[in-house]
Amino acid sequence: MRFQIEYNHMRKIRFLFYFSLILIFILSFTSSCERKESKFSEKDIFVMDTLVSIKIPKRKDSLKTLTEVEKEIITYEKIFDRYDPESIISKINKAGAITIAGNNEVFLLLLISSKISSSVNKYFSITLLPVLKFYEEAGKKYEYLPYDPEELKLKTLNAQVNFSTNPENKGIIISITPGSGIDLGGIAKGYIVDGAYNELMSKNILTGLINAVGDIRVWGGENKKTGYWVVGIQNPVKPQGTYEYIVKLKDGSITTSGDYERFIYVGEKEFHHIINPFTLLPSNQAHSVTIILEENIFLTSDLTEFLKNEYNWTDEMLFPEIKENILLNPGQLLTTEADALATAIMCMPKKQAREFCNKNNINAIIYEHDYKVFISDSLKNNPNIKLEKNEDGK
Repeated sequence: MRFQIEYNHMRKIRFLFYFSLILIFILSFTSSCERKESKFSEKDIFVMDTLVSIKIPKRKDSLKTLTEVEKEIITYEKIFDRYDPESIISKINKAGAITIAGNNEVFLLLLISSKISSSVNKYFSITLLPVLKFYEEAGKKYEYLPYDPEELKLKTLNAQVNFSTNPENKGIIISITPGSGIDLGGIAKGYIVDGAYNELMSKNILTGLINAVGDIRVWGGENKKTGYWVVGIQNPVKPQGTYEYIVKLKDGSITTSGDYERFIYVGEKEFHHIINPFTLLPSNQAHSVTIILEENIFLTSDLTEFLKNEYNWTDEMLFPEIKENILLNPGQLLTTEADALATAIMCMPKKQAREFCNKNNINAIIYEHDYKVFISDSLKNNPNIKLEKNEDGK
């Protein structure tokens, strides 16, 4: 079943969600007695229009722990949501430039986004806000697109987020190219999942699952005998409940981007939400991309060298709180990177997407537009991830 949700904050535009056709569905292979008395505590949290479900082992303080995690990740809405006029992202979009503290998470996420964009040949972009607004406005006012979105290329093609420092207060000045704007829709969900994961790990939660409607982080293994969490991958062009592949993973992130998730209607025509940064049209190379990461591909250490090479920073600009903020721990941003990679690969031409995944050892499943399924070499040969064809599809 599909249904429409009309958002309340600042926009009156209808998005079509296929909540019943969520690409990734957690499959539980526990025994019947385990189902009667669950060994896990669970909590659902709604943040930035996304349902985040968390599952951790039951213990005396598990409900308290989940409540504390909820408070932590809800703060992201006040930071990243471009529809909230008080969020830092909204303030950047309105003013064009603001100064924030060196340890602010906005700086980290924007810098990560820039790093990933550079790593994927610009197929990932957070500066497409004018294009997204164009489609949103068209959906509200018109029966057809009022003009070719290619006309917006002057605002977006070379748009970027810039970083400099303020020596007086040791803050960071974040600015954007005039006429552009920031939207974090292609990476924020992954960052929220990682935020919840890092908070739980700090509380010594050594087993768990976090699912933000297709952005998943698992660790510790649900099944004590095998040590795996089991995740079903649905074929996006087949009926609901058709799980064509089964992934067994002990520790890592599984993230999917797809052209079925949400739409903007302009008249009778629907436009899905993943925009190709070069054509400014919805991507049309794949129906879905699933990325499975056990370790980071491009976000492997601190971002000091990237700041120096890309933004001409000097050692004098790297104040202690900035250095600490951009020092990345292993696995800290696993889902964040997987989220952005899935978005980028959705926009790449088919051949380029395949070559990119194989060259960079990215575990990927791509349902291409010609109905072929591409499985990357690294995933086929990965001894730690078990990928099985689910013959009955259930």
